[in-house]
Amino acid sequence: MKSTRQQLVLLLFFVLVIISCDKDYNTIGEGLVNEVHFNQVVDSISIIKSEQLFFGANSVTSNPVQTNNLPYNLLGYYNHSVYGGTTANVVSQVALSEYGKDFGVENEILDVVLSVPYFSTIIGAEENENLYELDSIYGASPVKLNIYRSNYFLNDFDINGENQKYYSNENIVSLPGINNQILHTIDSFFPSSQAFTSVNSDGEDETLTPRLRESIDKTLFNWMLEGSNQSSLSSASNFKDFYRGVFFEAEALSSSGVLLGLDFSNAEIEVFYKYKNTTSDSDFLEDSIKILFSGTKVNMLQNIDFVEPTVVNESIYLNGGQGAMATVKLFDGLDNDNNGVSDKLDDLRSRDVLINEANIEFYVNQNIPLGSEAEPDRVFLYDIDNNRVLLDYQFDDTIGTDVVDAKVNHLGRLQRDDLGYGVKYKINVTEHITDLIRNDSINVKLGLVISNNVLDLGSSELKDEIDINGSEIESIFSASVLSHRGTVLFNENALDNEKKLKLKIYYTEENN
Repeated sequence: MKSTRQQLVLLLFFVLVIISCDKDYNTIGEGLVNEVHFNQVVDSISIIKSEQLFFGANSVTSNPVQTNNLPYNLLGYYNHSVYGGTTANVVSQVALSEYGKDFGVENEILDVVLSVPYFSTIIGAEENENLYELDSIYGASPVKLNIYRSNYFLNDFDINGENQKYYSNENIVSLPGINNQILHTIDSFFPSSQAFTSVNSDGEDETLTPRLRESIDKTLFNWMLEGSNQSSLSSASNFKDFYRGVFFEAEALSSSGVLLGLDFSNAEIEVFYKYKNTTSDSDFLEDSIKILFSGTKVNMLQNIDFVEPTVVNESIYLNGGQGAMATVKLFDGLDNDNNGVSDKLDDLRSRDVLINEANIEFYVNQNIPLGSEAEPDRVFLYDIDNNRVLLDYQFDDTIGTDVVDAKVNHLGRLQRDDLGYGVKYKINVTEHITDLIRNDSINVKLGLVISNNVLDLGSSELKDEIDINGSEIESIFSASVLSHRGTVLFNENALDNEKKLKLKIYYTEENN
């Protein structure tokens, strides 16, 4: 037995020696049956067709957008070098902080204070006071603000019992029979980042974040203490009909101005008053009640200077607000077999290709002076036929520290040159193209809009549907309505071949 083991060990030793002396190395996989090689292919497909849509060019072609469903509102005036001046006004329903309140007798209004907070961020502190930076402020010149008590009744529901829709072309001031009462005027308004110290109704000091804060003529609120109006102050429905709303109107003071994003749901008018103490002959008590900006809010947008280009030529025009958008159709080329699918797409589907990456590049038309500050950091590409995001949006989980950095793998940020001017947007559509080719999905038309928040997927309806070659466009993203910025991009007809609108597909193909 021992001898047998020794023989096995000796045999194993000789085998290892023979193998170690073999200097010819074999490549892994060499000589395998049915060996396959692959080619890496880059295909620049210029079979793209874009079409232009203008919503607010003039009174003839204007197609207003819904604005009573926005997450916040715009107020002020902004002048774009291409798209002209846009004025943004706001009207809001109001409510009382308390109904059926007994104001007592021998009462008197002491003060009335309007307060509309700005969007702001704490950036530091100095002498135990916070320092703030304002967000959503665009422009550097003051505007005039007129604030009215609105006499226009905003309905919650339409005649069909559905939520009432209000659009960007509403004009509360000029409507026939509407006599709005002026509450306050600010001849030269520009937002300040200064915080406020105030005394609340309990007599305690409190620090308020930066805001529009103004005292209003108290005599305009004597109606609150009149006995004949007490039934109007007894319930929300009665008060809504009695005090129908507050209207903010902006006026440009120059060719420039300032535009603010404001959350009016946090705005209020606080009415401070005193009343006779019923348990004493000489004492007066002080209290306050608030008029809250709740319920329906409508943003009115008026573009007074933009003239729709008569010939689009080589450019795509994109502008926020009641502005301009475009549609894009990929693989919009020859269809010799009349099967409803372009020959190029048919060809890719017939071959065994693996899509590694696919991008659409939108180059900025730098021949048109835009101004770097006016150029949007983000554009949004989506399935306009079904009003939904692309697969690439769903696969992109990038968030970033700021909303401007969200979804950048799919909807790339504007690439800028050394001077800060826009060069191009690179939109990754790898999943969308893979689905088109590998799964024979429908080649839907894509919509391209400006976006100031690619995470906001809310939509605003158009007042009138638009039929563009069989695609019914009924709405656009609300994030586009709230954007003041605009740009001009090259389309598929660009004279500069390098800047033509094109789809680039990187794929691996089997080479037999």
